[in-house]
Amino acid sequence: VDRLVWSVNDLVSPERSDALAAVVESIGASALRNVTHFAPFWLAGPLSIQLAEQRFVYDPPGAVRSGFDHLAAKGLLTIDSTSTSATETFRPLLETCVSARADASQRLWADVAIAPVLETVERLTASIGPDHPVAHAHRSLPAPESPWLRLFRGLTTLRYIRQHDHVEAWRAAGLDASGIKRLSTVSEGGSASEVDDLIGRGLVDESGSITDDGARLRVSIEEETNRRNEDSWRSIDQSEQERFLRLVTAMPGEGRSAG
Repeated sequence: VDRLVWSVNDLVSPERSDALAAVVESIGASALRNVTHFAPFWLAGPLSIQLAEQRFVYDPPGAVRSGFDHLAAKGLLTIDSTSTSATETFRPLLETCVSARADASQRLWADVAIAPVLETVERLTASIGPDHPVAHAHRSLPAPESPWLRLFRGLTTLRYIRQHDHVEAWRAAGLDASGIKRLSTVSEGGSASEVDDLIGRGLVDESGSITDDGARLRVSIEEETNRRNEDSWRSIDQSEQERFLRLVTAMPGEGRSAG
């Protein structure tokens, strides 16, 4: 699922689309991420700041609001204490971003019989509730006419479900967003700054390497994520899950993290 979503997102870039290049010229390159991710929300109505921060939970505090302030300064958003709304000036740019995703997904999957995949994805996401706020809000958006974009949206909703389950898992383990990012970096052999709190918990040693306790915690967080995520797959039985896995594995797309 990640691979397929990344594959479409990788095609939606100003380097590959003159229309998106024009959007970047209007809003600035730093704002493109917010615009492409939140375009369908803003076209449907107001977007709460809390929901946006939940979507980008790994961003530094204040980063999402700062990005919205940037768009508001350009006359593209109106912001009140809890939500943001697109101005009429902004709507054509948002529609360009949505169209770019529709075109990218169709180019990628035009030769694929997507109907059975789409049917399964829509069954999997149909019952998601407000306890998964980002996934629930995303699934509740008006369905696009393009079946390829509907599939992309559904796959993205599945990713939001798992993202929420992962957040709940690392929070239950006593970590915050910064802590899990730094622990993940160290567990993959990288270096992270400011790890005193992780050293204090015995998760990282004085050299900045992950400890056995840290490695066990990372494994336990993934296992807890999987356990929580199982609930979203209960609407299809084991044979349907295996069929779905075969279908999505065969679909084309080489996202940036496909390897």
